[in-house]
Amino acid sequence: MPEENKKRFPLWMYPSTQQRVQELYEKDNCKSQSEFIEKAIRFYIGYLSAEGSMKVENLVEYVATRDGVEKISPASKDTPPTQKLKELIQNILIQHQDIPLF
Repeated sequence: MPEENKKRFPLWMYPSTQQRVQELYEKDNCKSQSEFIEKAIRFYIGYLSAEGSMKVENLVEYVATRDGVEKISPASKDTPPTQKLKELIQNILIQHQDIPLF
């Protein structure tokens, strides 16, 4: 990314969203809440800008990082998917039928 100067601007958000930012920014190795918010915006821009199968990959990556997602160890990566995972994938594919997979 070319060298840019940051620009200050007002940002309005719900108190519950601000609370989540305060709770999570250090877990993401960010030095400030501002850095965390910028990273989140850049990630979302990448998701919205992607096309086709890349958009599906970005959505899956995003879902995989959400709170409450069961993390699996690399040692068990070849185990068959659970019924819950199959249903989640099926729902994602149904919701995004307009996106070509290949």
